[in-house]
Amino acid sequence: MLKRITSMVADAARVWISSQPALRREYNIVREAAVIFSDHPPEKRIVVDIPSNYHPHNLSVAQTDLGILALVRTVNYTLSRFLQRITVAGGPSSVDSENWVVHFDRDMNIKSTEKLDEGNFRKAIPEAKNGLEDPRIFIFDKQIYAIWSASNVRSKDWTDVRNTMVIGRIEGHKITGLCLVSSPHGQRREKNWMPFVRDGNIEIVYDAARMETYALPLPHDMTQPSRIEPRATGILHEGAEELAGFCGSSQLIEWENGYVFVVHFACRKLRSASVKFMPFYYLSQLVHVDRDMRPLSMSRPFFFEKKGTEFCAGLIVDANHATFSYSIDDRVSVIARMTIDRFRKLVTQVRF
Repeated sequence: MLKRITSMVADAARVWISSQPALRREYNIVREAAVIFSDHPPEKRIVVDIPSNYHPHNLSVAQTDLGILALVRTVNYTLSRFLQRITVAGGPSSVDSENWVVHFDRDMNIKSTEKLDEGNFRKAIPEAKNGLEDPRIFIFDKQIYAIWSASNVRSKDWTDVRNTMVIGRIEGHKITGLCLVSSPHGQRREKNWMPFVRDGNIEIVYDAARMETYALPLPHDMTQPSRIEPRATGILHEGAEELAGFCGSSQLIEWENGYVFVVHFACRKLRSASVKFMPFYYLSQLVHVDRDMRPLSMSRPFFFEKKGTEFCAGLIVDANHATFSYSIDDRVSVIARMTIDRFRKLVTQVRF
């Protein structure tokens, strides 16, 4: 009897969802998405443990001459899987993040782990009162840089939260320069910018669907906190229909006469309609564009390990492998590697 009632409720839910275009799209994206490491495990996978009382969260990776460099964000709060509620001692205004620098050799063996020394930069920037969140690291002029979303919780609840993008230079395990970056559209909360280097300049993809890009002109002296005004460099007004609703995830990597990167899709409408009793689905999608940001091919939306909350903030592609860094359920930090042949098949599932 219970099975019959459950089946009837599920059928009714599907009928209702099918009558709502936005819900139907999210439902179909989740239903059709492959779990790419389920039937075909990664060539290598490691869970990154951090020696801290904070919990591992999102992480980004970049390739260096010695191997792989990871920048791992850790947090002092817990996030419930289904209700997505943050629990932190002292309330919302006490939320905090740390960043850790982890070095790996070419075989993904950990060589060193050190907490990122933020010096006086964070103290000098009120916008970063609650930490530097969700880094994306990249190489520019043979130096390590990262883009973060600086957090400032201005209320005792979540009614007034500001996120301001910052860009910093990292040497060893220290930040040696940090600048605020103004929002191109005057938004109070900015997140998920995707950095890349083009023609000797640092740029970011601001809007993945329209490939809206901006250059970030660095000041000569980054040792004193200052503010950068982004300079518009391009936009594809027609965008790509397949990327509607997708947001930035990884940095952009130069690959085959263009760039390749990961975007993500958060199923917010589906979750809201379920009265928050289902997991918060975050899916990923690979995109390959030419140097003018015109889409060439992409994968279909996918999960890495299971249908749930996964967020990929780092990508490395070389002659033999593709390496992803992603978090699972906002509490596990993973680096996984696949062969370049498998990566190529994945990123060319849909061609333009």
